[in-house]
Amino acid sequence: METSLRLPARQRGVALPIALIMFVMMLVTSIYMMRSSSNSALMAGNLAYERTLSRSADYGLSIAFDWLNTTASLTATKGLLNSDQAANGYVSSNNPAISYRDTAYWAGSRTITDPGGTPVEYVIHRLCQYGAQPYNGGPPDFPFSNVCVQSTPSGGTTATGARTGESLASDASSYGFLPEIHYVITARVPGLKGAGVVNQFVVMIGA
Repeated sequence: METSLRLPARQRGVALPIALIMFVMMLVTSIYMMRSSSNSALMAGNLAYERTLSRSADYGLSIAFDWLNTTASLTATKGLLNSDQAANGYVSSNNPAISYRDTAYWAGSRTITDPGGTPVEYVIHRLCQYGAQPYNGGPPDFPFSNVCVQSTPSGGTTATGARTGESLASDASSYGFLPEIHYVITARVPGLKGAGVVNQFVVMIGA
């Protein structure tokens, strides 16, 4: 009598490949989460740093405006606005072809330090075609007739009916009273790795 012995079928492991796949997926997920949290922290730090620079730039704008407003409000000093005042970062003309990104834009600027010790550079431009003369200067006292960005004062109208806030071109309405002259104040704060902040606003002050 012969007895046949059957060997058990060879077992094929399935759990090990699945475990390896799950391990790789968990590893990739953990790396992604770690990079994501690092990027979030970096972005938060960059935003906080940018806010700090922006506050410093606003400080420069405030200092520039205080000088401009005080100078324009006093009869004894108002005439200073007809010419450049390098000590106060004031330029009595503006070239619209030059951007704040250009080095020439910052000619005549002033650099100060905010309360936190951060250097701030600012420049004030009178929005006039020609400097070193009044907004309404021209022949025979000056070689060219000046052209400035002007607005009707609040509550006023021009002799030809221009409404409040309308700009005045050289060939547009003439004012029967003193207009408001436009000035633009620009401040910048250099940052690390070439980064920085530039803040700017326009001021209208009566001529």
